[in-house]
Amino acid sequence: MDRMTQILTGLVERSEEGKLNWHTTTTEPQTMLAVLGEVTVVISASGRILSGGKPTYQLHILDQEGRTVEVLKSSDDLESLMGSRPGLATLEQSKALERLFEMARRSAYDIDATLDELSKQLEAIR
Repeated sequence: MDRMTQILTGLVERSEEGKLNWHTTTTEPQTMLAVLGEVTVVISASGRILSGGKPTYQLHILDQEGRTVEVLKSSDDLESLMGSRPGLATLEQSKALERLFEMARRSAYDIDATLDELSKQLEAIR
């Protein structure tokens, strides 16, 4: 397993376990970030989100100075899905990026608590 796959797998696993605190950014509604020590991880979605198409997911890793040191971007391009282009995710990594984005979004917006509250209110008006 290469280093980026290992990091991506760790981010997905820790997010599933609820061990990463994801936050929204003030400038981009489709961007979430988590801070781990002196490293910031940013996951974002862009592109055809509103039109129902498949968005492009990007993972940025920033150092303690805020500099981007690594980027991994999902792609529908066959060459990149085969893992032959640096910086572009393989098919497996693209699926993990999508999963990570969804977990980060749910965490950042506290979606489960909102849905729980809605269910509670619906039960209260029965």
